[in-house]
Amino acid sequence: MASFNTANIAAIATYLSGGDKACACRLGLELEQFVMTRDGASASYSGPEGVEQLLRELRGAYESEIREGVHLLGLARPGTTLTLEPGAQIEISTGPFCTVRQLEESYAEFASEIEAVLAGRGQYLLPCAYRPDRRADDVELLPKDRYRFMDAHFRKTGSYGRQMMRGSAATQVSIDYTDEADAVYKMRIATLLGPLFALATDTSTFFEGAPTSERMIRTMIWSDVDAARCNTVPGLFDPDFGFSAYARALYGAALVVFPHSDGSYGECDGRSAAELYADRLMTRAEIEHLLSMFFFDVRLKNYVEIRMADSMEIDLGLAWTAMIKGIFYEPELLAELDRALDLPARSDADVVAAKNALRAEGYEGLAYGAPASAWLDLLVDLARRGLPGDERHYLDPLAELIAAHRSPREVTR
Repeated sequence: MASFNTANIAAIATYLSGGDKACACRLGLELEQFVMTRDGASASYSGPEGVEQLLRELRGAYESEIREGVHLLGLARPGTTLTLEPGAQIEISTGPFCTVRQLEESYAEFASEIEAVLAGRGQYLLPCAYRPDRRADDVELLPKDRYRFMDAHFRKTGSYGRQMMRGSAATQVSIDYTDEADAVYKMRIATLLGPLFALATDTSTFFEGAPTSERMIRTMIWSDVDAARCNTVPGLFDPDFGFSAYARALYGAALVVFPHSDGSYGECDGRSAAELYADRLMTRAEIEHLLSMFFFDVRLKNYVEIRMADSMEIDLGLAWTAMIKGIFYEPELLAELDRALDLPARSDADVVAAKNALRAEGYEGLAYGAPASAWLDLLVDLARRGLPGDERHYLDPLAELIAAHRSPREVTR
């Protein structure tokens, strides 16, 4: 094992410091969905009815293309990016914006464009946590080198890597931080809230081609993909955790795939970044690649990415985004939540226990000493207090479900 090049630890920490915002307010929303045919089959990447052809038909509305070799893998314009997950789930990324309304407008523009094309193809978008019609082994993998290496890697590290890549779909929200302490504070609280977010946004009604009564399927999947790069960030609840500790944890872990300067990827053979970059300083692109290859419940780039929610209808996605905005951008409310959670006493084990309890018992399950229902009622109350008056209505679809102690899966079954 090569010794750590401390200059690279410093470079990664400096990159993370570049996310500091004097006035943190922005929100980014990512929503993954399946392209479905009218007879209930999910579309693959290739073929005349596939997702690559769908992207070709959408090209006129976007300014640039994302390609790997001859394959079209995404489209982009200012404020909106379309990319594809490994099983051809289509991901719309919108923002960053400072208001939920801007996210809503951006998504509505995307939806009007893609729905017009899909209607002509006899297809539609389905937001749900797991592909409803096929087993992961029967799903075509996107022709992308990075995904090919990930697929091979996850076969060795856990039971559900293929299901995560080919079958699952999520909603993710990104938020700003003002400095290192603020980033760590938000990461800790978001990680503790993650099981509650997963329960409140649970849309899992199928798993591996069959109906399921299991709750929080994505939580189950991520618990056994790769212990070194999933679940809770190593050391997150240690008193001295910060950018350097985060950098060190990632720098020393085995990499999945190695990016070459020409844009291609290579096999790492179990080597870490510490070994691969022992004799030179990492480039910005290499740092960004390293940060992107870890899939914690809450991930740090030059923003905090909250990743525990399922794919869901856009009204619920905006409600969850509004909840995050109302809580995480109001220091007094965060402090109130800190006290309620007894944050200094918390550990990774508490998060695991909360996940297990909520998967088993739903709203009646205990998290951090109280039922999930009580915590979610508190989150709704805090968010309403933290949001400006003209954005509180966005909370309503999620707040109604929480008041009824229901998850979206119980409405859509």
